[in-house]
Amino acid sequence: MRGEKGIALVTTLLLMAFGVALSAIVAYSLATSLKVSGSRLDYQNAVQAAKAGEEAVKAMLLSEENLDKIFSGSVNDPDCLKDKLTHSIDYWTACEEELSKIADATKAPDIVFKQGVYDVKVKIIDTRQTATDYYYTVLSRAESPRRGSVAEVLFVYRLEM
Repeated sequence: MRGEKGIALVTTLLLMAFGVALSAIVAYSLATSLKVSGSRLDYQNAVQAAKAGEEAVKAMLLSEENLDKIFSGSVNDPDCLKDKLTHSIDYWTACEEELSKIADATKAPDIVFKQGVYDVKVKIIDTRQTATDYYYTVLSRAESPRRGSVAEVLFVYRLEM
């Protein structure tokens, strides 16, 4: 009888250890899925902030108002931006040659603004003019310094003259 009591104790301890291990696996799995969900949500928010940059450029292109009024002082170089809006890329005389054409919104962005927790940087990287239209290639980048989320939206916008 004594030997049987020892087996029951060992069996109980093994079952408890198995239960604790299973609980730890479930807790780790939940924590990981929450982290992934949070990262996905941060990225989706960053994409929406980058799209706000796209909408800002559309509003600017369709507006007749002064650029500084539209963006309340967030235009880095108004003369360069005016060149980008009114001339093909080969005639951007007011812009720094090397930085203005690089497809990197962190280098010499045209417009910078905050969208919630995101820093949005927008840059026109190409302008082409035809007989009837302007074509603008624009890069909008949203970045959250606190969260590390980054999203970029590259688009081409056609504007009839």
